[in-house]
Amino acid sequence: MALKIEKSDAELFNDRRLAQLHLLGEVSENLYALLVIENWRLIAIVTLVAVVATYFLTKFAMTKWYQATAIIEPIPEGAVENRVEGGMGGLGGAGMSTFLMITGIDSQAQEYLTILRSFTFNTEVATRHHLTDELMRDVEPKPKTQRKMELRLYEVLKARFKVDYSMQAHNLSVHFLDRDPVRAEQILQFYLDDLRELQRQEAITDARAAIDSLEKEARGSADSLLNESLYALVARQLQRQKLAEVEADFAFKILEPPISPERPYTPRASINCLIVLLFMPVLMTLAIVGRQLWRNERARIATPPVRRRPVATDHDLSF
Repeated sequence: MALKIEKSDAELFNDRRLAQLHLLGEVSENLYALLVIENWRLIAIVTLVAVVATYFLTKFAMTKWYQATAIIEPIPEGAVENRVEGGMGGLGGAGMSTFLMITGIDSQAQEYLTILRSFTFNTEVATRHHLTDELMRDVEPKPKTQRKMELRLYEVLKARFKVDYSMQAHNLSVHFLDRDPVRAEQILQFYLDDLRELQRQEAITDARAAIDSLEKEARGSADSLLNESLYALVARQLQRQKLAEVEADFAFKILEPPISPERPYTPRASINCLIVLLFMPVLMTLAIVGRQLWRNERARIATPPVRRRPVATDHDLSF
């Protein structure tokens, strides 16, 4: 017959204490989630206030920037030669002609990208069109030397002027930012005009150099057939020179002239409000949890440690 062992009062008290501690452990694990749930109204109100404040700050306080955009299509040198000669001739059909044309456009576009992003071209555009004072208006402190002025000016232009090339459409998109949309269009037009003039002058210089070299060679040759061929090349270079001087679309075509929409490019109220709407609840949650952790740490430091009684062993109880 099994004996029924009854627990003493001390053992029952320990069991209840262990159950309470276990319950407290479960509560402490969900404490922070409960805190967030209890403060959801505070989180929602703060988020709403932040979104409204962001909207009004973006609309009425922040500086608005407008972006002018133009799209140009480079004209490869092969196309220029085609206009001079009156046709592609024996290039092996339309397929070969198209392939050479696309390859020439890509090559020309890479050259334009390098020029438009270069230090020399950007600073010359600003100097030629008297844009230095306007662009350096907000720069503080003012550079003291000409070299530092040019470097700082290039940094300003690099932040406001962008150019991209589309491999699929084979055209260049150029952009310029300014506080005034009309002024942004004007400055972007300066870039396009100076790029075309640079390419025009290079073509004229190359044609003149080729003409001088060919004429010199023809004057020194006694072969009539060779002289005829040389003067034919001279005539082609003269045509190319005249084409560069009078061609309106020389070097590239303007598919879309500089245009700036009325809507600011930056800042965007909708984007800023969305960012605040997404991140403000997270920040508020972190603040609430951090505040509770700080309180717990202060309470732990302020509470004196509890000295435990030594537990009696069987050796101590033996007689």
